[in-house]
Amino acid sequence: MKSGTSAESLTLEDKKIRYFFNRLGRVYGASFKVQYPNGKALQDAYEEWGECITELNRPQMDAGFKKLTQAMCDDPKAWKFPNIAATVNLCKPKPEDFGMPDAYDAWQEVQNHSHEPLQHSWSHRAVFIAGQYTKWFDIRNATSLDEQRTIKKRFEKEYQRVVMRMFITGSEQPVEALEHQNVELTPFEKSMHHNEQIQQQVMEQQGINPQGGRAQYLSRLKAMGISTAREEA
Repeated sequence: MKSGTSAESLTLEDKKIRYFFNRLGRVYGASFKVQYPNGKALQDAYEEWGECITELNRPQMDAGFKKLTQAMCDDPKAWKFPNIAATVNLCKPKPEDFGMPDAYDAWQEVQNHSHEPLQHSWSHRAVFIAGQYTKWFDIRNATSLDEQRTIKKRFEKEYQRVVMRMFITGSEQPVEALEHQNVELTPFEKSMHHNEQIQQQVMEQQGINPQGGRAQYLSRLKAMGISTAREEA
């Protein structure tokens, strides 16, 4: 986008970029003009940062600039001149903005309690919902480092989706998500829970710890003299 382009010919992406820089200029005033003294400097910034900025929507930008003005009041020296990368980061909703644990703590909680999702008292319902969409069975049974890395990425993606739902709708839960606090489970969810309980009982009868997951299950089969070549492939 060129800095002198008319409003009528702007694409949606161009409008986002222009809106972002207009807000940045209003916040910083003279400091903005020092950093971007002419059209060429501004055009260079458009081209350098446009891709990052167009990933944002206007409500995200509005929320981010609200954080920016607060940050400037709290620490004027740190925010004396425009910092586009830091400002874009402020525009991205974070779990902590909604009283949710950060992604690392949420993942640790999900890992530790994937064997008892309906019994555990979750730190935040959003953690449970992200775990549910990642799939508890897959979380429990990710044993190798590659499997764990893959499932962690899936969880982080689902967790960020919950954060965005919180930002956009004020609710961490989509209509079809599984409720587990003070709400009766659907017949399908009850069936899933019942089947899981039966599976755990069978494993216990066979001397397998249900919380041990796939690794212990394979170990038990080997001890019984049952080939696990296909399972390990």
